[in-house]
Amino acid sequence: MSKIRCIAVAILVVAIAGAMIYLRPRRHEATAAMAGNIPVRVVAWGRTPSQFRDDLDAARQRIAELSAVFDRHNDGSELSRMNREAAVAPFAMSEPMARLFAASVGWHKATGGLFDPTVGPLVDLWEAAADKGAAPTPAEIAKAKRLVGLDFVSIASN
Repeated sequence: MSKIRCIAVAILVVAIAGAMIYLRPRRHEATAAMAGNIPVRVVAWGRTPSQFRDDLDAARQRIAELSAVFDRHNDGSELSRMNREAAVAPFAMSEPMARLFAASVGWHKATGGLFDPTVGPLVDLWEAAADKGAAPTPAEIAKAKRLVGLDFVSIASN
């Protein structure tokens, strides 16, 4: 092969490799927000930076919408209000909350009670104990257990 032909092939290979690197789908990644205490990462391939910013904004908006309903760490969320208020007075659930609760009841039945959507008082007790660095007392556990169980929940539909 002639020297010119070798140089031409080498240039062609470099050009093709450069084009492949330039034209490959770009990966974008960012933390959109926290859902409760869980970071939500958004990853997209093949989007322009502008498109990815729009995607990220949409993800943040949806996370905020879901947090307003389902985030137990958000005192203003529907779930937090339900946890505070439903024990003392009827609580009107939104349609998304009612769907989630119906699914939770289904999982409770399907697992023979191993999945329990009312476990919040025990979770709160153990989180507080972890913050203090000491296990809860048997009396504290017994008190929290008295607040757990789907048999304490009644649902009335309109």
